[in-house]
Amino acid sequence: MVIGNPPYVEYSENKFSYKIIANTYLTYPSKNLYSLVFEKAKKILHTKSRIGMIVQISSVSTPSMETMVREIKRNSNLNWLSNYATRPAYLFDGVTMNLTIIISEILKSEDKYQPIIFSSNYLRWNPEYRQHLFQYIPLTKVQNDKLIFNFSIPKLKFEFENDILGKLLSQKKPISHYLEPTKSRTNQELFYRTAGGRYFKVFVDQDFGSESKSNKSKFFQSKYNVYVMISLLSSDIWWWYYTLHFDMYNCKDYMMYGFLFNYEDCTQLSKLESLGKKLSKDLLKNAEEKLQTYSTTGERMQLIFRPSYSKHIIDEIDNVLADHYKLTAEELDYIVNYDIKYRMGKELENGEDE
Repeated sequence: MVIGNPPYVEYSENKFSYKIIANTYLTYPSKNLYSLVFEKAKKILHTKSRIGMIVQISSVSTPSMETMVREIKRNSNLNWLSNYATRPAYLFDGVTMNLTIIISEILKSEDKYQPIIFSSNYLRWNPEYRQHLFQYIPLTKVQNDKLIFNFSIPKLKFEFENDILGKLLSQKKPISHYLEPTKSRTNQELFYRTAGGRYFKVFVDQDFGSESKSNKSKFFQSKYNVYVMISLLSSDIWWWYYTLHFDMYNCKDYMMYGFLFNYEDCTQLSKLESLGKKLSKDLLKNAEEKLQTYSTTGERMQLIFRPSYSKHIIDEIDNVLADHYKLTAEELDYIVNYDIKYRMGKELENGEDE
């Protein structure tokens, strides 16, 4: 058995005194040392032995680490992945990184098969609970035919979440299909932030009115209503999908616009449009202007959003989307309450990025 906590360092030929030959490692494209260490450890192990390593959660949730996910699955029989948040408590004192513990049973065989993977949800806990943490980690079997991305292993708590993933997969078009690259052709503009505490979860119909590198906007083709997109991206089902698949640090385009939604097949577009307009207005109405101090740019006025004040509207949106995605009553109840304490509470207010 091999166990370890390999270095979380990105390899660069120009910055290291040694050289790693690219074609000797399948995980070399990830350019991260811990993926190379993981692969090397598997090479020296015999069949039915095990490997256990603590790595960054990005190892199983970002496109650049797809070769790491392939390596986890390659020549393995069983895999157990547990996923740890940084708030309200973190796994190691002084290490504010979302982490994943990977335990794999090696099966060196030329036979092609799908390995069995068990995964935990995105685990949050209070500091006083630490001594009990590893005793109660829920591990759920990941169904290989319900994977939306090749680079991501979903963080599951219950078996039926696989069924919800299957319902998302029945939708064939991602939101990116509806984008318009040319501003002059449309007035359907969406405003959002890519980072900044819990405020990158906010999608509205107007500019935030402050300077920030995190402030972004995107245009949609004129025939696709931006308020429908605001409803989609503000929904609890989107937040569930986001938490399952990504590293939780920011909100990049592939995270947002990879969400599956067949616009033309939706029979309640007018409701989603109305609710998106209502939500955007409510979010802006309840936002507070606050003078924030940053180490690099000094004082700046920012809009501080309170999404919990608009939760009743978000619930209405999810009720409409439940019909579109054919969610059961149990699935809908789970979705509208998913991660609610941290999504809507004050626990994640700190860490506002620039």
